[in-house]
Amino acid sequence: MDILLFMTKPSTKERAFKGVAVRTDEGNLESRLDRVAEILTQRAAGVPQRRSTVAKVCMERGLEAMERELGLS
Repeated sequence: MDILLFMTKPSTKERAFKGVAVRTDEGNLESRLDRVAEILTQRAAGVPQRRSTVAKVCMERGLEAMERELGLS
């Protein structure tokens, strides 16, 4: 997975939006995120969960694990 760019959208009163775009291998990661989104949608009483939201949560959880492994947290 290659990180391509960081982008910033004009801030709102609540918080600024910052995005990260990534290039993924064909299909595998996207299908895994879609499967997770389906289960989370069921848990959320049918409220659709977007792939981008699922990816953000997965990145945050993975980052926390990596920081623990490296002694950064």
